[in-house]
Amino acid sequence: MNINLLDDRVLVEPIERKFTKGGLILPPGAGDKQPFVMKDGIVIKVGPGKVSATGERVKMTLAEGDLVYYPANLAGPVEIDGKAYVILNENGVIAFTKKKDIEED
Repeated sequence: MNINLLDDRVLVEPIERKFTKGGLILPPGAGDKQPFVMKDGIVIKVGPGKVSATGERVKMTLAEGDLVYYPANLAGPVEIDGKAYVILNENGVIAFTKKKDIEED
């Protein structure tokens, strides 16, 4: 995959779920129009970070492999090499789990 992200943007591979945690089946597109539908996914690539007012790069908090949770309405869908991804700003991510913590579970 040859894509370069600008500033604090992250490329996320969404985790598609067909069932809720309680076992309910969700029809395609259920809740997509609601403003606070939460999605989750794995960070595939991160940008270099924002440039501060002093001209310095601000280090990204997120890294490749992190599990992120984000509002569906903030993510811009994109298809790369036939796979669905979303691009969003790092500050659009509500919560995350570091890759090392996922691997320990």
